[in-house]
Amino acid sequence: MMTELFLYSIKSAFVLVLLYAPYALLLHHEKCLRRNRLTLLAILGLSLLLPLCNVSSWSMDNQPLVHRAQVQMIEAGIPIHTAQAEAETVEAQAEANSDIPVLSATSNTVATEETPVAPISNPTEEPASHDWFQIVSILFAIGMTFVLGVRLAQFCRMGAVIRRGSLWQEKVNGIRIFCHSEQVTPFSWLNNIVIGDKDYNSNGREIILHEEGHIRHCHSLDIVLLTVVQMLQWWNPFVFLLARHLRDVHEYEADDYVLRHDIDPQAYQMLLLQSVVHDASFPLASSFNHSLIKNRIKMMSLPQPKAWMRSKMLYVIPLSMLALSVFATPSIIEPIESSVNQLAEQETSSAEKLATDSINKKELMIEWKLESIGKRKAAVYCIRIPRGTWIENRYKKESYIDEVGINFDMDFSPTIFADSTIIKIDGVVYDKDNLPKRHYSEIKKIEYDRPPKTINIVTKDVIIPDTVKDNVPRVQTIVLHNDKWRYVVEGKWQEGDWSYRPHNSWLKGTIDNIYDYFYFSKKKPDLKVYIFASTDVTQKGIDRAVNFLNELDIKNYEIIKDIPIYHWTDEQYRAWAEKQKALGVKYSVSALRAKLISEKVDISEMDDMRRWNRVIRPVFKPEKPK
Repeated sequence: MMTELFLYSIKSAFVLVLLYAPYALLLHHEKCLRRNRLTLLAILGLSLLLPLCNVSSWSMDNQPLVHRAQVQMIEAGIPIHTAQAEAETVEAQAEANSDIPVLSATSNTVATEETPVAPISNPTEEPASHDWFQIVSILFAIGMTFVLGVRLAQFCRMGAVIRRGSLWQEKVNGIRIFCHSEQVTPFSWLNNIVIGDKDYNSNGREIILHEEGHIRHCHSLDIVLLTVVQMLQWWNPFVFLLARHLRDVHEYEADDYVLRHDIDPQAYQMLLLQSVVHDASFPLASSFNHSLIKNRIKMMSLPQPKAWMRSKMLYVIPLSMLALSVFATPSIIEPIESSVNQLAEQETSSAEKLATDSINKKELMIEWKLESIGKRKAAVYCIRIPRGTWIENRYKKESYIDEVGINFDMDFSPTIFADSTIIKIDGVVYDKDNLPKRHYSEIKKIEYDRPPKTINIVTKDVIIPDTVKDNVPRVQTIVLHNDKWRYVVEGKWQEGDWSYRPHNSWLKGTIDNIYDYFYFSKKKPDLKVYIFASTDVTQKGIDRAVNFLNELDIKNYEIIKDIPIYHWTDEQYRAWAEKQKALGVKYSVSALRAKLISEKVDISEMDDMRRWNRVIRPVFKPEKPK
């Protein structure tokens, strides 16, 4: 995905530079405001659209004049690179060696075993520049993300300032005016104008007319389009030069709008000179105190242009056709695409493709699919692992040998946002769009880590340390806290620890269910299961646990009932909270709950936020007297 976007960015930059250069050299200083603005917007729009078009009939290789020139160059011995020239060269070699059938680029002749074949490079070999291209792709993605983040932050800050701290607001002719008490640089965005109280009282009419000119000409929409192009071409300096010219045109149009409302030009120019000391607070907004005051005043004094001067913008049409012909010419664009694609990913050989096509879907190493999680659909990567695979969970610091062989998404809970999971094969990153078709038997090890959630599949031979054992526990405990809360513990549970824990569902298909905890262990004949039930558990709850074990055909279990739970009273919770406050602990629901759990206090009843806010919260944050 990033490869295609990077290639599209290069093509888009080519169009922008091709169309913008004549404007920057010839047109930007003329007082054709509407023409200049339409030209700049056309350049931005065409830079986004033309790279997506490929009109093959406009290819330079198909033009008679170009074709004749190519023939003359070939006859003169000048090498050129076109698909037609390559085809003619191959056919000429075939005629010279008539005894040897040759596979032609324009025929269906098949080469025999005696056909001399040029050595073909191994497509599985990774080029030396592969790491370099990964770095470039990462930098490109970082640049796009940075520009997008900066623009979103500016949008949010501007929206907050528009409504925050205003003395009054008024809606006039569909435009809402916000007057602030503090000194603020006047600016406009969409249908909103922000102005300081001092500026409104002194020169309010001129300033509001200027900002109204920005709004009537929809300059905010121009800024949005410019932002999209800047995000895509953040590395292209010409896009920022174009942005400066576009903002200048915006100011010229707004100034012209003011002068059309019977404002004295000299008084208005003096107002601009007085405001030159201020800086624009919001780069995205249309600000009254824009720089280049000298150019703005000069533009006001220029006479109205002649009608024929507006036709100069038609230069965009032939240059756009030239760009389309370039994109449609394989001899020009294909080398660029191939160089980018070869650096991004390696194509498998035809033999490997035939082998992967024969793999059954159930035998694939990785599959991306939507899986039912209760009543929801979760996007997951399903990794089928063979028996005996070494799984190293670096996040939980666990390392074990899988004895059964299951889909990896059953071992680790699937995420609703599968794209947030980084999938690697021998260190190379893949996504759901380019998952390789490889057999699951190639897996030797799986390395799991977070954050971010990363799964690295190792297909090379590994040496498993003697300390790594299988993942099947021989002793497990089902702890019945009450008829609502339950959880599973590996090993024998220690009495007295009733601290709050997330419950495990009895229902199959949920993310956290008890069946998954016994998936491996139920196959061990020496498995021992304990059922620890508190005094708060009814016989019905105990019977449900027994029926669950019988359903899994687990016969070796022991029931230990009536284990007491000591419940804290409201006074004890309050005394504990006062002690924490005296120690200087800051109020935080999550932090205080974690402390209670670490002290092995049963807080299942305090899960009710109404009781928490009635008992704990007033100790740290006393309620205001009514």
